[in-house]
Amino acid sequence: MPSLVENHSATWIKVWIGLGGFAFFLFLIIPATLGSAVLKDRLRFVQCQNGQRKDCGGSAIWAMYDWNLSTVSSTQNVVSGDSNQATTEPRIESVSITNATYDGAYYRVEIGTQAEVIAHVTNVKSVTMYLNTIVKDKPVHKRITSLELQKDGSYRGTFLVSPGLKAELELEAVDPIGHATSLGIRVAAK
Repeated sequence: MPSLVENHSATWIKVWIGLGGFAFFLFLIIPATLGSAVLKDRLRFVQCQNGQRKDCGGSAIWAMYDWNLSTVSSTQNVVSGDSNQATTEPRIESVSITNATYDGAYYRVEIGTQAEVIAHVTNVKSVTMYLNTIVKDKPVHKRITSLELQKDGSYRGTFLVSPGLKAELELEAVDPIGHATSLGIRVAAK
């Protein structure tokens, strides 16, 4: 008949084996599984940004990391800046790109066309258009043109859509005393 001490030791060995198994599961299996899920969801997010996927509904991981897709219509109605800002700072009220179709990730424009950008901006001295791209893993910030003030109060400018274009079109509005605001729109050739 086993003694009480032997039975007690066997119980403690079982408890420590159980705790070790739980710790293994808690500290090795769960983080590896969650890390894999985050990497897969990050890949899905990037593919959705590039227009390569259709299942682009947000997930808890997207919300946790504050990953947001640009979900705007063909004409953007965007209020820039904080509502507490002074009324003299520039505001980009809306932007549209003629002959562009929005696919959920990019405004797509036919190759070889001059895409016209129409911006409604208030409190500005100048509006400048840039194309932001990645070339050989390095960001490129290229000035395209200054938008011209029209009689109707809008600002207009054009850019050439070259083959393979996939970039962020940035509009920068500057007020008379130097305050600036900008808005980025994803554009691509179709």
